[in-house]
Amino acid sequence: MLGVTTADHSYHRAPAADSVIQANATLIMHGSPDLMDELDDRRAGGERDNTEHASRTEEPRRTG
Repeated sequence: MLGVTTADHSYHRAPAADSVIQANATLIMHGSPDLMDELDDRRAGGERDNTEHASRTEEPRRTG
């Protein structure tokens, strides 16, 4: 997560892992479409899942 904009429009860059996200906050995220879909699926199911895929950091792609 890159940052959070709260309901009062304040911006918090790179919140800590134990930060509490309040209702009506906007999350600024970066990741592959597949990873974003997986996070959305977990939210929809209401389950916390600590799968390796969801927590991994992807390597930058190299070209050339």
